[in-house]
Amino acid sequence: MAVKIRPITLKDAANFRLCLDTVAKERRHIYDYEAPPLPKIRQRLRKRLREKIPHIVAVDGMRVVGWAGVYRPGVPSIWHCGDLSIGLLPEYRGLGLGTKLATRVLKMARGKYEFVIAAVVRKNKPARKLFKKMGFQLCGTQK
Repeated sequence: MAVKIRPITLKDAANFRLCLDTVAKERRHIYDYEAPPLPKIRQRLRKRLREKIPHIVAVDGMRVVGWAGVYRPGVPSIWHCGDLSIGLLPEYRGLGLGTKLATRVLKMARGKYEFVIAAVVRKNKPARKLFKKMGFQLCGTQK
């Protein structure tokens, strides 16, 4: 397993969607229950690339096995805040890739946001542990 971490490209759209969809359908780690359709993924990627939004992928060969991004919320009045998102396929968890993805994307996000938040599903203990290790503080919970 030779996983590489690199910036996402538009060519990654279909593989990124498959990875996102797999993680979403677990209904344990992220808020989405399925990935958006491929045209919507491409549209979002084009916008993020144009705006230089920090977004990286972990790839094993041509397969996207994980991602990390610090995105702008949909409301312009809070664009000073970055929203961290990380996901990994099940067979690539527990290998330190989440830490590598988070470290790299947060470094890319420096200077783009006043602060970064990471909303975590309560049941996602590995993510809560990762973010605590990285210095994030619990500032509230959603039900």
